Amino acid sequence: SASVHVLLVYPTPDSLASSREALEQDAAYKNAAAAHLAAKKDAPAFDRIESSLLLAFAAAPKITPPAKQPRVLEVRTYENHGEDRARAQVDMFNDGEINIFPKCGFENVFFGETLVGPNLPNLKYMLAAPDMAANEAGWKTFITHPDFVEMRDDPKYADTQPNITKLFLEPTDYSQV
Repeated sequence: SASVHVLLVYPTPDSLASSREALEQDAAYKNAAAAHLAAKKDAPAFDRIESSLLLAFAAAPKITPPAKQPRVLEVRTYENHGEDRARAQVDMFNDGEINIFPKCGFENVFFGETLVGPNLPNLKYMLAAPDMAANEAGWKTFITHPDFVEMRDDPKYADTQPNITKLFLEPTDYSQV
């Protein structure tokens, strides 16, 4: 079904906490959102809103909008079975896995550890590719890339094979990502 995904960046936890209050005081926002805010039960503006709070990885502290267009965006969620192995999975990304994706034809967009949200512990990241064929080719290259094979086989990352959920997104014309 149709859905809208919004990725927001907050420089500090305080700015996240104060953003809703600022919107509620913003007359232009209230005017533009009036129909949405006043939606009735028999004609709701949405089915549900799901939110997660992620902490950016040390090796990729900022969102990097992809340069290539057209593009397909892939969001991967890695759910791990325990805190220790989830931490090892984050370390694996920070220790070099992030750097392998561009070698395989992907553009790195963001990487984050979920602090608040469903199915913890988990991490999420987004990659961009020109199209689905390039995405599939990139993954074939990635899983056999010598740098990844070396990391995958390193004992400190043992038993970090997560449950992986993939979500493919098509950016809107107004998307900054």
